Amino acid sequence: MRELELASIRRASLLRAVNMALFFAAMPLVGFSTYAGAWFTGRQLKAVDIFITLAFYTQMRVPVMYALPLAIEKLSELRLAWHRIDKFIQLTIKEERTLHTSDSDRYQQKGAITMCNASFSWNGHDDCLSSLNIDIEPGTFVGIAGVVGAGKSSLFAAVLGPAFWLLCRYYLRSSQQLKRMESITRSPIFGLFASSLNGLTTIRAFKVQNDMIRAFMNLADANTRPYLYTLWFGVRQLTEAQNLMISVERIDEYARLPQEEDNGSSKRLIKTPTDWPDRGAIEFRNYSLRYRSNLEPTLKNINLAIKPCEKVGIIGRTGAGKSSLFQGLLRLVDRSIVDGEILIDDIDISRITLNHLRSHISVIPQQFVLFAGTLRSNIDPLDVYSDAQCWTALEAVQMKAMASNHPAGLLMPVTESGSNLSIGQCQLICLCRAILRPSRILLIDEATANIDNESDRKLQLIIADVAKNRTVLTIAHRLNTVTNSDRLLALDNGMVVDFDVPDKVLVRFQ
Repeated sequence: MRELELASIRRASLLRAVNMALFFAAMPLVGFSTYAGAWFTGRQLKAVDIFITLAFYTQMRVPVMYALPLAIEKLSELRLAWHRIDKFIQLTIKEERTLHTSDSDRYQQKGAITMCNASFSWNGHDDCLSSLNIDIEPGTFVGIAGVVGAGKSSLFAAVLGPAFWLLCRYYLRSSQQLKRMESITRSPIFGLFASSLNGLTTIRAFKVQNDMIRAFMNLADANTRPYLYTLWFGVRQLTEAQNLMISVERIDEYARLPQEEDNGSSKRLIKTPTDWPDRGAIEFRNYSLRYRSNLEPTLKNINLAIKPCEKVGIIGRTGAGKSSLFQGLLRLVDRSIVDGEILIDDIDISRITLNHLRSHISVIPQQFVLFAGTLRSNIDPLDVYSDAQCWTALEAVQMKAMASNHPAGLLMPVTESGSNLSIGQCQLICLCRAILRPSRILLIDEATANIDNESDRKLQLIIADVAKNRTVLTIAHRLNTVTNSDRLLALDNGMVVDFDVPDKVLVRFQ
């Protein structure tokens, strides 16, 4: 089996080396074959034909010359690993027929593992394994389980002994040097490539193409050589396997996390009216919130009532509990670590499903979220509303002209994170998405924190116009953004310190 593994590694290394050489030499070969073919056939080359040929070659170059050898290598490794596992499973357990007459004889059994009050440390003073008493009989299959950091890998290291660590230390030092060599030899390749592009005319004029290709190949060989050395270190595979197993443990840990409570807890779920919420009144009753049961409350005994269609600005220092107030409204924390009630139009939000609650509240986040797609798919991700409603929403946020001037209209492309739009336009698209949903409550979490003053003023005017008949809660990053609110809510250390008209609150707050 070991010979098969070594042969597979040799074939994969040879294939990768050949493909690496073809990767850098293919461009001149393609160009030469194109011109030679045209010359032999007597066909006149056109710019369109050259462009199509080069475009097709560029698309096929990376998957064929890089991904294919890598896939072949991984499949070969998978096949060998499968054979090793299959042979291991088919092994028969060898029975020991030796008669042991005393306890001391047990330590001499082949394959027996015994630890008596053993402790192990990585740094010499902090024990990662302490007071271990283990007695494993020969031929016993033992599974090791535990949470991340429990010491499973440390137990393996202790059993394997000093030879393993000497090998690992040798590998780590060698791999660091090889990585340093690879990084150092990579820069000249990029430098030569850039200078060759800039001086292409000069290179052709002096007919030194072959010299440049030879210099490039020498640099490529120097850069590839560390990879060939690293390939022969088998300990790397073991280290990567350990890291991957930790990833599996983390995935398993996340998979076992409990789902969000959505059944009303000790209370029964109720059915809301079809037009709920029709007013948008919000009331907090002795509401407290903490993120973990062993932590101090982030919000402490909040009691306040927000009237329908009221515009409330929320101010406070960092950590005062402003964003936690929104998390409570959207039920983003577990019910078991929340005390008190939040009522929307006299209905306790803990007695309705999460989907029903969150689908009736619109949110404009501080960090806008745009996806690669079209303008329409970003303002109506679920494709619920008609084109006419989308155009009306765009007109409300003063973006109808921009969309109308684009040839694709609502289907104008939007790149990932909205990189082809300005920050102000991205925020307006998020606002358009929020007002397209006919909800009575709008939550704005510092939506103007990352835009300039002029865009901030424009956005505030738009929000004031489109949210006339909605209850609006705004977390303020700049005080001037909430001076036109009906009332201001001042928070400090998770408690309400003031809730009054802006003129009175700002004087006391400052």
